[in-house]
Amino acid sequence: MRTLSIAAPAYDEQDALPGFVAAWTARLAAGGYEAAEVVVCDDGSRDGSGALLGRLATEHPALRVVTHATNRGAGAAMASAIAATRHAWVLLVDADGQFPVGCLDALERVVEASGEGELDAVLGARGAKRDTSFARAGSRLSNLACNTLLGSRLDDFSSTCRLVRGDLLRRLPLEARGLNYSLDVTARLLEAGARVVETPVPHDARGGGRSSRTAVRSSVDRALFVAWLGARRALARRGVLMGAGATAARPR
Repeated sequence: MRTLSIAAPAYDEQDALPGFVAAWTARLAAGGYEAAEVVVCDDGSRDGSGALLGRLATEHPALRVVTHATNRGAGAAMASAIAATRHAWVLLVDADGQFPVGCLDALERVVEASGEGELDAVLGARGAKRDTSFARAGSRLSNLACNTLLGSRLDDFSSTCRLVRGDLLRRLPLEARGLNYSLDVTARLLEAGARVVETPVPHDARGGGRSSRTAVRSSVDRALFVAWLGARRALARRGVLMGAGATAARPR
């Protein structure tokens, strides 16, 4: 892993961003990479996060900022951050501090142990989730549904934390605009026939601010998105849509 990008969406994360940027830029500086960057997309924040990111970029040269003039949703922000990355591997995380830098250590060990060219993605599974009981229950249900639909056996289908080959990730036709982008990324990787493995990663409470999700809306949106995954799979099998991985085939 000679070059690495960190991609993260941010919406009203003014309290968490200084610690997030400091921790990840320090980790990259200590990693011995030939090139590395942290790409954060400010998704139309209203709390001063955009101006703060501008100031942080002057202090941390590895930080690159992408800006949405209006709030477009976490999935759209992550897609913009991914599109702006430039390096061979991309780590997806949230900017709220829930995934500490130790996540990267765990994921990199798997890549190094596998050998050059053997993996396309390492998926981080949260062993002890620092979410509410309601969120954990929803995650278990969506995990079961998505594994059933895609014939997989992943422990944490909806974790944001994923280390993916950049050339593959930037080709994935992501659709989710909101918080279901983590499901979308995982499903697209599997549909594209990517070589993936899963490994445990640490998960912390938020580093500051508060989540923009509401229990009822996030549950409804999650259920609708899982239903769309099922419909998309069914339509592809009937030949109504191109095969789900056709436009995201792994480069050779």
